[in-house]
Parts: sequence; C-alpha cells; structure tokens
Amino acid sequence: MSLNAFDFGYGYGLDHGIDTLIAIGWPGLVIGGAIGFWAWRQHRITGTSLAALIGMCLWIGMHVMPPL
Repeated sequence: MSLNAFDFGYGYGLDHGIDTLIAIGWPGLVIGGAIGFWAWRQHRITGTSLAALIGMCLWIGMHVMPPL
C-alpha cells in the first residue's frame, strides 16, 4: 500500500483545537501574560493567567476574524 498526500488528515479533537488556538494566538498570550503580571502585583499567578487568556482571545479576534 502506498501513501499519497491525501492519506494524511487533520484530527478534529479537542486537543487539536487547543493546539491550533495556541499556535495562532501565542503573541496575545505572551503580551497579555506580561501585562497581567505587571498590573496585578498582589495576585501575580491569577493576573498572568487571566490576562494571558484575554490577550489570546483578543489577538485571535483581531487577526483571524473578518472585519465587520
């Protein structure tokens, strides 16, 4: 049996979706995390995590979604 280019597929599971979101939104993840780390000095872990998630969502929204 020989393989050609059409024998390879992209999985559509939850883990592949998360990988894709991180691959596209990593700049927002880094920028948001840095802002959250700096802004919330008393709760660094919470601030970094929350701001990184918000930054990634905003980055994906600005660069992937079509303009209205």
